[in-house]
Amino acid sequence: KFIEEVFWRAYFKGWLEQHPGIWSSYRSELQRMLDLLPSNSQLSTRYQSAVEARTGIACFDAWARELVGTGYLHNHCRMWFASIWIFTLKLPWQLGADFFYRHLLDGDAASNTLSWRWVGGLHTKGKTYLARPSNVSRFTNGRFDPTGQLAAAAPPLADDGPAAALRSTDRLSQEIPYGLLITEEDCHPESLDLNVDPVGVIGLTATSQRSTLPVGEGAATFACCAVEDAIARAEAKFEIDRFETSSPEADDWTGSLIEFAAASNIKNIVTSYAPVGPVAERLAAARPQLGAAGIQLVEIRRAYDEAAWPHATKGFFKLKAKIPKFIERISC
Repeated sequence: KFIEEVFWRAYFKGWLEQHPGIWSSYRSELQRMLDLLPSNSQLSTRYQSAVEARTGIACFDAWARELVGTGYLHNHCRMWFASIWIFTLKLPWQLGADFFYRHLLDGDAASNTLSWRWVGGLHTKGKTYLARPSNVSRFTNGRFDPTGQLAAAAPPLADDGPAAALRSTDRLSQEIPYGLLITEEDCHPESLDLNVDPVGVIGLTATSQRSTLPVGEGAATFACCAVEDAIARAEAKFEIDRFETSSPEADDWTGSLIEFAAASNIKNIVTSYAPVGPVAERLAAARPQLGAAGIQLVEIRRAYDEAAWPHATKGFFKLKAKIPKFIERISC
């Protein structure tokens, strides 16, 4: 069961990689709704009641406080919360996905966006998730009983996005010296498929880019500490020194990476492949400017992702059937 849950994350990442328009559409629609809030008092009032835990639905309000306070919710609570947000409170799913993404310590562009779409009937067409009072009462051991407060039906939402091919990755010649960039997308540099050891390491985070609204302090701190921990392990394994940036949360990735390259006397920077999300956006923005400065940016995709992602084309269970083969391939 644990392995299956791990592959759910791989499935979502692989699916979004092949439907990048879903992410860009979510981002643009979210911003449109955020811009609409000041002029739409009714929507603004309902939205603020939800994010400030003032809906009067005890279970929902408790989960909203728990999310902001701890940066985490049990998976059942996440599904119930999203269902109540969409079908009971009648709020746009994009605003709810943004609320989660800004606060979840394990916030992930693919898992979060596509899970919200799944609840609303957009990911698996026509299949929605309805939060039922009896389930809430049963699985919270009677702590909550929202009988009479929740929607009795969950009609699916509607939209779509075209599929696209997986983006290719580059390869780095074995003889070329390079620096290693660590981001919150991948904090295990020890197991990256590197031809030779890097000559230096730098860490940068893109957590602030999860939303145009303030990102929760817990989520930002968690990502920063994870990257710092990964840098320390890379220093120990490869016997290299980190490049000290003004802050790993620096908005100017291009400037930080150019300074890193100059200080390390390198023309190549390697990082783990960044799937659709804020890190990928930061890398895409920096790539042409790095190229203009004579610096090549190389992304390395893991064998795990190479094996799983091409099969994330339809529902999860098509991919699930191949998990034993994936594990055998990765272990070789």
